[in-house]
Amino acid sequence: MPSSPSSLRSRAPAHWRAATTEGRAPTWALGSSWVYRAEVGSCVIGLLYLTLVALLLAWRGETFRRIQGPAGAGVETPARIISSAAEWFVQYEAENAERLAEIEGALDGLHERVQILERRLDKGFSERV
Repeated sequence: MPSSPSSLRSRAPAHWRAATTEGRAPTWALGSSWVYRAEVGSCVIGLLYLTLVALLLAWRGETFRRIQGPAGAGVETPARIISSAAEWFVQYEAENAERLAEIEGALDGLHERVQILERRLDKGFSERV
């Protein structure tokens, strides 16, 4: 429903006055030190709670899968992404175990060769003396 020109003319001085009036600068916590302390305290408690929950989940080997706000809006990590990451990590561990076994085998072979060379060297020293 469009406004009539007379209605706009009657509200124009109010709009002009609201636009040109100097107001007080907005203050934190409604200008109350107690409200400010309550706001800061609730933020600190909220951050501590979030940190403790994250540490507890990490201790159990879990992660945040769903974060939801009070109005129902939220974020959810799809289970397939988490499971694919877990599968990749299992594969990564298996590959590293194979590599480690190869390295240990090579080191054992080198150790045996060094022992043989040391025995030959000791044998050669004892024959010269």
